[in-house]
Amino acid sequence: MGFSVPTITSWLGILELGCSNPAVLNYWKDKLYALSDLSGQVIRSLPNVRDRLKAYDSSEVVAQLGCPVSRQSFSDQLAMLADDELAHSKPLAQLMAADALAALLRLAAWLTAESQVASWEVEVQEGTQNVICAAWAIPNWCPITQSWSNPMQTALEKLAALAGSTKKRPGPVTHLGKLWAAHDGMEAESRIRLLRNWVQHKGGRPSFQMLHDLVTVCFDFHIKERNDLPADVIPAYWEGACMLRFAETMSVIIRDLQRAGWPRELVTSVMDVYATEYRTARDLMGKPIEN
Repeated sequence: MGFSVPTITSWLGILELGCSNPAVLNYWKDKLYALSDLSGQVIRSLPNVRDRLKAYDSSEVVAQLGCPVSRQSFSDQLAMLADDELAHSKPLAQLMAADALAALLRLAAWLTAESQVASWEVEVQEGTQNVICAAWAIPNWCPITQSWSNPMQTALEKLAALAGSTKKRPGPVTHLGKLWAAHDGMEAESRIRLLRNWVQHKGGRPSFQMLHDLVTVCFDFHIKERNDLPADVIPAYWEGACMLRFAETMSVIIRDLQRAGWPRELVTSVMDVYATEYRTARDLMGKPIEN
């Protein structure tokens, strides 16, 4: 049609190469092409910022993939702002960023659901077929503590339990640090400090290899305790490290959104799309969640 949107091409390539369930590509292909038309043709054909923002907000695909609260607030902001304020409006920028985050979380939900469906026999055997995988990695608001959960902390608690921790003391960070250090022949305090920094977002983000190493140690401990060695244990290490990266990423995102002063209602709306989209994905893959 005379134009190209490289981002759309990249996402289509990832889905075509990485997804075995045809429902994934069937669902996302039309939406990605609609986004391509919106950004590559419709918006560029409009003469001014206000018309472009109106076209964006009224787009069906933005409503489908974006953040629900953004849709409620976007038109109100457009009505309130003068033309020369639109390009520099912080509330509008937040609403559009919320749409982008929501779309990425919806995509993550599909990819995670596809992985669950691909290992369906194991899920049924373990009784986890009606679980929304990785829902624990989505930050949630606690009205009692008036704070958001830290998914990285939750991830380490889950790994510690997998690796034999049955007590509150020592805590998951100490338990995992000692186990990891013993495996690598290092001082326990070094690993404990590293894990504590991950939870507290200090010293930079962990590399994927570090996450993979920790998951491998924990999985191996669990396998030895159960006295069985799954045939697919190597891919399981990688998938476990991906889940740990997802949790770590979400913990960074919730930290940054709080620092940026995002309204709690907007953040909650973004986070809520994961579970909703997960159910949609399972339905369209022919494996609906039954509770």
